[in-house]
Amino acid sequence: MSKTSRKTALREARTARGGGHFLPLRTDMLASEALAKLSPYACKLLLDICSGWRLGRNGAMAAAWVWAKERGWKSKQTLFGAIAELEASGLIVRTRQGGMHKPNLFALGWLAIDECPDMQLDHRPTSGPLDYWKPQQIG
Repeated sequence: MSKTSRKTALREARTARGGGHFLPLRTDMLASEALAKLSPYACKLLLDICSGWRLGRNGAMAAAWVWAKERGWKSKQTLFGAIAELEASGLIVRTRQGGMHKPNLFALGWLAIDECPDMQLDHRPTSGPLDYWKPQQIG
């Protein structure tokens, strides 16, 4: 595909979806037991975190209380419980442990973790998705 036809195809695809950003959701993840078992709060948080995903920036998404409050969250305890549930499910991966004036950062578990040099991640970039949400097979 030539550079011109690729640009045209991308422009047409953007117009067809109504503009804005898109999010790659793998069908195996959507049909997974990990997603099916999530509580409604964890599902909402997953969508909220997904809203911050940008191509080449997987690993740089925060779920800080100030941001969550603006997205309609009412309780820190509920938010932190949903974060813990998503991490335990493997659908999100913590890429930086937060601290003083620095939030925890997360990556979507069904995508490769990108290099985000300006974010000082604790987790190295990956060449493929970690897929911790998939059932582990022994043997």
